[in-house]
Amino acid sequence: MKLLLLLALALSPVVFAITPPNLDAYQQPQILSNWLLSRCAGKISTDKAFTDDAYKSASAWLERSHLPIEAFNDGDRLISDYLKMKLSGADKSNLNMMKCTLLAQSQDAMEIFEKYNK
Repeated sequence: MKLLLLLALALSPVVFAITPPNLDAYQQPQILSNWLLSRCAGKISTDKAFTDDAYKSASAWLERSHLPIEAFNDGDRLISDYLKMKLSGADKSNLNMMKCTLLAQSQDAMEIFEKYNK
């Protein structure tokens, strides 16, 4: 009986529906943080499809932001600065994705938000 049940479960076309979150429900600081992360990931990738997706994701976050374009110009400069940062790990990697995640959660990012949030 257990074997029959396992076989039925394995062969049944179970679809898990995942409802996308309402992006407009995100707070403005989180939108900037997500834009920084997406944009930074696009800059570090060597895979064209991933880079295109990251930049399109950044554009989607930009569309939801209430900040002026100058905030994102400052954000691009901040991304460049963070990618030049020297981090070291056990495997001698550049740790570029770590730099992107550190940037997205940084006080520097919050300062850009506070500067332009009016």
